[in-house]
Amino acid sequence: MTKPESDAREAGQRVAYSGQLNIPAHLEVIGYALYFHKYSTWEGKGIHLEDFYVTPNYRHKGIGTKLLRRLAKVCLKKKINL
Repeated sequence: MTKPESDAREAGQRVAYSGQLNIPAHLEVIGYALYFHKYSTWEGKGIHLEDFYVTPNYRHKGIGTKLLRRLAKVCLKKKINL
């Protein structure tokens, strides 16, 4: 935990966590999934997928599927409900 995060927790403030998965190709990002961690009283820990994008030239080539699989692995590793 970083110093600002520990300070925020001590002050009783909520800390938002987010992540972004990128698919690089030849020094350019061709797709990404932007997500935020959330908590639901009904479902427990989860994520909110805010944005999902694959560059038009790389669509229909399995890039989106690869991104979603990587995101699923993140969730499984952190025991987050999908």
